[in-house]
Amino acid sequence: MIHISEKAVTRKDFITVDFFYKHAKNIGKLKLETSKTDLNQKIYEQNLHRPGLALAGFVDLFSFSRVQIFGNTEVKYLSQLSEEQKVKSLE
Repeated sequence: MIHISEKAVTRKDFITVDFFYKHAKNIGKLKLETSKTDLNQKIYEQNLHRPGLALAGFVDLFSFSRVQIFGNTEVKYLSQLSEEQKVKSLE
């Protein structure tokens, strides 16, 4: 277990996708879904976003700059769509 105290936290301007993935994959049970991912991309936003409503078409308040996390709800929703609907929803 990682213990984080106020003294141990340092603020970074950004982290890379590679750094995020390597340090969060076991904690968050994350997995890469494509080999086309640019792991050197920089993440500047510290908050995460679960895009449930965006998958259903509501994107008025979508947080584009945040890391998008697909949880059980998002995965279950996508699993019930046809391939054509999945593509449209993800675009």
